[in-house]
Amino acid sequence: MRIKVDRAVWPELDAIVGRYEAARPGLGEAFLAAFDDALATIANHPTAWATWQWGAAIEPPLRHFVMPRFPYVIGYQVTADAVVVSHVVHGRRRPGRR
Repeated sequence: MRIKVDRAVWPELDAIVGRYEAARPGLGEAFLAAFDDALATIANHPTAWATWQWGAAIEPPLRHFVMPRFPYVIGYQVTADAVVVSHVVHGRRRPGRR
């Protein structure tokens, strides 16, 4: 299935990559590679992951994918023609909170 990343996600991704690069050169690139792998996994099995408790009332439901190496969660919705990624948040944060 086709993946669409919401425009609002890109600044958050840039900030995450910047923090990882500042901590250790190359770690930001590793995060981006893991993010790309996560998107490919989601595209292949978009309904395999559970809905977020507070995202179940949204139509279509907001689902979440926990990245394996990094403590981040990807929030997305499955539509008729695409998977729309709307959130990339630290695992201890709820979508919409900063």
